[in-house]
Amino acid sequence: MSLCILDKSNSILKTRFRGRVDATFQHHCAFWQLHDNTDSVLALEFLLPSANQPAHQNKPMNDEGTEPCPVCEKPNNPGACITCKHYFGMYSDGEVIWSDRFEGFSDAWSRLSATSSDFYDTHGRRPPRTLKTKYRKAFKAVSGFDPEDDSASQALLGLLDLEHGPTVETNGMLSSSGHSLYLAKATDLDQLIARLETVRLEISALCTS
Repeated sequence: MSLCILDKSNSILKTRFRGRVDATFQHHCAFWQLHDNTDSVLALEFLLPSANQPAHQNKPMNDEGTEPCPVCEKPNNPGACITCKHYFGMYSDGEVIWSDRFEGFSDAWSRLSATSSDFYDTHGRRPPRTLKTKYRKAFKAVSGFDPEDDSASQALLGLLDLEHGPTVETNGMLSSSGHSLYLAKATDLDQLIARLETVRLEISALCTS
């Protein structure tokens, strides 16, 4: 795709489209093929059908893929990488996806899972009752979620107070159903990961008992 049309009548574009050129072309460049001889103003009017409307008549919430954050109400479009600070990721078909922050929780859950396995490797699948009682008591700090039975995604959704956006469904061979996840307080995730580490250390101590 050639972007030389942006240079042909730059002053007209700036005047008529008020700085929305770059973001719009970035968003559409994967889908539109424009020729070098395309009139730049006509191209922008085609890609921005509401560009000549007053600003108050533009309603970004109606854009396909855009949804309001349930915390701050700012428009989010995860598919276009347009998100507010509360956006956490997507939940689809039982898994948390598109989330950098989930990786920190998932790593902590994996470490806890490894320590839990060490406990059973040390004491067998039927450990002494006193040790099993202490094991279960340690996991009460995370509402009984246990990596022996629960995935990281299941644990996260059960332990962290996440808001979610509207359900989105796709059809076809790769059909799926899911929704966006939003976290009001980032410190809640940090505190949860710290709790997982506390539980892991308690279980680790039981491995040497």
